[in-house]
Amino acid sequence: MFRKLTGLIITITSLYFSYSAPSQAEPCAPVGSILGGGANQYTVDYDVNATDFWNQPGFYSGAQNWGANANITCSCVTRASSRYYRTVAVLPPSTGSHPQAPSGLKWYKLNSYVDMALQLRNLPGNPSAPFDNVRANTSTSCNTPVSDSAMGQGTFYFYIMKPFVGAMHVVTPLFATYVSTTSGQFSNKPEFMIYVNSMVHSNNTCDVINDAGTPWNPVVINYDSIVSSDFTGIPGQPPVGFNKKETRLKFKCTGIDPAQALVVRMQTTPDLTNPKILQSDNPDIGVMIENKNGVVIDPNLIPFELTCDDCTNAITTRSFQFTSYPVSTTNNLPAPGKFTARANLYVEFP
Repeated sequence: MFRKLTGLIITITSLYFSYSAPSQAEPCAPVGSILGGGANQYTVDYDVNATDFWNQPGFYSGAQNWGANANITCSCVTRASSRYYRTVAVLPPSTGSHPQAPSGLKWYKLNSYVDMALQLRNLPGNPSAPFDNVRANTSTSCNTPVSDSAMGQGTFYFYIMKPFVGAMHVVTPLFATYVSTTSGQFSNKPEFMIYVNSMVHSNNTCDVINDAGTPWNPVVINYDSIVSSDFTGIPGQPPVGFNKKETRLKFKCTGIDPAQALVVRMQTTPDLTNPKILQSDNPDIGVMIENKNGVVIDPNLIPFELTCDDCTNAITTRSFQFTSYPVSTTNNLPAPGKFTARANLYVEFP
């Protein structure tokens, strides 16, 4: 079964912090719950309504204030006059350029379409994360819960590096954050993690449709019944006498120039025995994909070109063709029963 996802993603739906309890005594540690949110985390929703801007690389910012404080306890002997903050990036740094963005930001790669940066507003100098040993002149009582607002306000920046189709959803950790009352002396475990849960919609879409022109989601490709003994037990080989299944998928696309080329990328879980075989829920069976020329491809690496069936109007109809068939993945004959392999389809600009 192939499950279609026609979109890719960025609306900042939410930015949230979650906290990890220490396994040993630490300079500062999280306690209790976050004011205005659930225990050990808080979430800020920020929706972005996309316009034609999303069809071109560009810059946007949002989420100025997540508006909640963290409760922490700092281990010390006498009341401290300062706190020190360190953040460590989880994402890889971006190698791209960001000409429309403010200077001084540190950019990180969310995915192949979007870079992000985070600037804190409640720390001296409004540093762009990650940073090390930033001092805040905040009086801190020892060994008793105190409210910490340092990470509660800022600006989340993202930069569209490559145009995309549909909507894109990103959920990932961004930074680990450490707090101490002593300069340079941080625990080896973060006081809290900063996550992003973001979604962005473009104003163009491509949906898989059936022959009647109505949405077809999920796309289900059924094979005929196969006798278990027909499998050869030779990895990569189809069952004896099996007729390969040809499939043509049609897409209705709106908001895209009829002259604009499009491709479909298939995202699958490869089988451990061969990256060109889609993993199924039967350990002895996988699925292979051939392009329209009968060449076996790695669907995670080779996109399919969408050809125009009707590109004379603003709403275009495009399609691509592929062939699929089950194969053995081990030397064992598979156990009888239903098996399923899944793939997500993404329409992209080449």
